[in-house]
Amino acid sequence: MAFKCHDAAGHDGLVRDLFACAFGAEFADTYHVIGREFHQLFAVEGLTQPDLLFEGTRATVAIELKLGAKTSLEQIVKYAALFALMQPAQQAYGLLLMGPKGFPDLWREKFQSPGDMSPALAGLDHSTLPGKLRRHLERRGDDVEALLGQMKVGFLSYGDFHARLADEAKRGPHHETYQRLLAGMMAELEERGLVRAPGDLYAEESRDA
Repeated sequence: MAFKCHDAAGHDGLVRDLFACAFGAEFADTYHVIGREFHQLFAVEGLTQPDLLFEGTRATVAIELKLGAKTSLEQIVKYAALFALMQPAQQAYGLLLMGPKGFPDLWREKFQSPGDMSPALAGLDHSTLPGKLRRHLERRGDDVEALLGQMKVGFLSYGDFHARLADEAKRGPHHETYQRLLAGMMAELEERGLVRAPGDLYAEESRDA
């Protein structure tokens, strides 16, 4: 499913544009990063720790950065369980996976898109999950199931992200600090060799409605 992207300069606009492109117009929100307070509020549950976690006025988005390791359906369930803990409840939840190649390369099952993983997610045997997650599902299974139905999963390659940063830089002039931030992020991706393999931006619901 493709969404129209909007031109919006500035770091707030960049994040809003990125999430709206990945998940849909309902994610065009104003966000702040949940940092140290994550450990105080949610780490005790031991579910998962996002690389980045953004909370808006009506949407919450987690970002998971992948390099060589594969992800799993278990990890998707962990994010739904994490979102179920967060209060107040939001209108929209998104998980943005980022990797060096394409969405299928993140999975041993080679799912072609988030929609393709939905049947496997629906048929996941909870008895195979780790004990802590399984016990959490026993307590809050209905809430997690509801979040799995609501949560959207998207993908952005590092190459696509680099291209978006470059487009943002060209839309200046920006404040010097922001311009340096954009340049620094692009340089980091280049130095790590993460921008050589372009990928596609996917976004669908993690489950069929």
